[in-house]
Amino acid sequence: MVLIDGDVVVCVYLLQGFQDSIGRIREKMKGKVEITPSAYDTAWVAMVPSREDSGREPLFPQCLDWIIENQNPDGSWGLQHPGHPLLVKDSLSCTLACLVALRKWNAGDQLVKKGLEFLRSNAWAAADNHQISPIGFDIVFPMMINYANDLDLTLPFHQHLLDSMFSNRHSEIKRNPNLEYVAEGLGESFDWNKSLTQQRSNGSLFNSPATTAAAFIHTQDNNCFQYLHSVLITFKTWVPTVYPIDIYARLSMVDTLQRLGVDRYFQSEIDSILEETYRLWQQKEEEIFTDITCCAMAFRLLRIQGYEVSSDELAAFVDQERFFYTVSPQMGGVATVLELYRASQVDYELKNFHGIPDRVGNRRSLELYDMDNYQVLKTAYRCPAIHNEDLFLFSRQDFNICQSQYQKELEQLERWYKDCRLDSLKFGRSVVNISHFLTCAILADPLLSDARLSYAKSIVLVTCLDDFFDHHGSREESFKILELTKQWNEQPATAYGSEEVEILFTALYNTVNEVAAKAYIEQGRCVKHLLVSLWVEMLTSFMREMDSWSDETPPSVDEYLSFAWLSISCRSCILTSIHFLGINLSEDMVTSPEFTSLCMHVSFVARLLNDLQTFKKEEEERKLNSVILMQAAHKDGGGISEGDAIWEIKKIVEFNRRKLLQMVYQRNGSIVPKECKDIFWRTSKIAYYLYSSGDEFTSPQEMMEDMKSLIYKPLELPAHATS
Repeated sequence: MVLIDGDVVVCVYLLQGFQDSIGRIREKMKGKVEITPSAYDTAWVAMVPSREDSGREPLFPQCLDWIIENQNPDGSWGLQHPGHPLLVKDSLSCTLACLVALRKWNAGDQLVKKGLEFLRSNAWAAADNHQISPIGFDIVFPMMINYANDLDLTLPFHQHLLDSMFSNRHSEIKRNPNLEYVAEGLGESFDWNKSLTQQRSNGSLFNSPATTAAAFIHTQDNNCFQYLHSVLITFKTWVPTVYPIDIYARLSMVDTLQRLGVDRYFQSEIDSILEETYRLWQQKEEEIFTDITCCAMAFRLLRIQGYEVSSDELAAFVDQERFFYTVSPQMGGVATVLELYRASQVDYELKNFHGIPDRVGNRRSLELYDMDNYQVLKTAYRCPAIHNEDLFLFSRQDFNICQSQYQKELEQLERWYKDCRLDSLKFGRSVVNISHFLTCAILADPLLSDARLSYAKSIVLVTCLDDFFDHHGSREESFKILELTKQWNEQPATAYGSEEVEILFTALYNTVNEVAAKAYIEQGRCVKHLLVSLWVEMLTSFMREMDSWSDETPPSVDEYLSFAWLSISCRSCILTSIHFLGINLSEDMVTSPEFTSLCMHVSFVARLLNDLQTFKKEEEERKLNSVILMQAAHKDGGGISEGDAIWEIKKIVEFNRRKLLQMVYQRNGSIVPKECKDIFWRTSKIAYYLYSSGDEFTSPQEMMEDMKSLIYKPLELPAHATS
């Protein structure tokens, strides 16, 4: 629950369960990584014969006992998937592996009968292309059928199905020369001693208990034995489908917390995980660099936090023939391809500007979050630390708390707008709701109320003044507002010349003074002079644009950009709001060259993206626009097409985006706090959101649905969570 007492925002979480959830999630992040048992892999380990007694007994009888004790009610083995009809192939694979293990040691006759009945009832799924197929299914499943036949275990499969499966197996083997990861499906024909060249330092083959067990059966390699022994020391009676998985799982926790928008509660734990991951990255840790998904995720998460990691490390995974079967034990098919894509192109997070604001993305991630989520390697598995009820309920409750806060702030913003008499103006765009929504997307933390409100008020004031300068006011009236701002004094009503000038300047004057007074409390110093100077700069740029309309000779692109970057207002909005982030900022820091460069780069991005979407309209209105000026600049040389001019402007946008990116994630030599840099970065992403395919700020269409989801529509909670 969020209570507002005057201008002080106090977050009071009345439900003890909310705090308890934070504690439990933290423990999961720090404790042993949980993973579900793999019936498939446990069966392969159970098949390993003892080194004594001529192999008449299992070397790991505890695995056989686990199989006996863990048959599902329907006769299958494996992770149960209630209500999921597309994982029957996984159940077939796990069940057949367990049946082969039981028959090999002449155990569990009644269990075998129930298992065979499950295979008979669900045999159709083996040839169903719509089913989710475990990695290597087409290779391993037919080979397990051969193993069953060798053990005189009659399986309930029709001959046409068998013919089809073995034909597919032959084609798969012929098509893929690198099948070491699913070598248990290759049998005696495989060069098992050669496979040991792929052995990891922990003795495993690809961190796969099944593949390692098969290799030990054929080679009696002691390192394989030591690996299997160590896994069972950890899990006692069963093995997972991949081990170790700690680095990948902890990175997945970080990624999940960020996507759900609750990472701010766990920043200390996240920092510890990333620091440790970076240390292991520098040491070329095998668990990272032998797995494509883990490597790609580590690269992405480290890079966006400013760690110096090279994308060259991903080059080892470009051999597509080896991609699916030898490189990636953590591979989840589409998930791995997506993670590799995110890590390439200088990271998905750093490149994906044409998507949705982070907070709207959080909403969609929350709606899609499945606490029973699974991943599929050679079998389906779950990591309960990543997907669980605690995180499901906690993140949804947090979103609703934030949303309640946003709604209260919108009411405050609307009252301010009315108190300033801005609602009485008969011209211009009404952007209170839009400004509020964009600010919530940039500054999501519910504790940052003053930062959001100051940013939103700045947007509203800029828009009102811009509309007045562009369309409604005379040059004299516009100049009057500029002069009043330079003087910064209260004036008698007769001094304004018109009611519109009075309303606009009074709103600006009172709001800046109010914000400056609050900033004084936050920072312990006066920032009014800085804030006023920002508005003088911006209004001066408005006048410069206005005067350039009537110039016989239009400015060059460079001349235009020298003042147009100020008129987009990123500088004033950001430099106003950063005083309310809970960080002490000296005047020298805020006026430093680094801050100025950040302001320029984000402003160039926003200004030019706006120009790209509005140049047609502004050409008709005979206004300045970089696309138009770019075409004019090349007239003497024969001219360039509209498309070429657009391309040239896009190159300038990309240059400034990259420069901004470098500065935002620069650690060494930077004096600007990361919390401030993040505001610049999110502002640039909002610019792409607004101007990727139109002018959503002036004519919002798609934005309206996102606004509803972030501000108005609460996330539903299960009944037991609200009782």
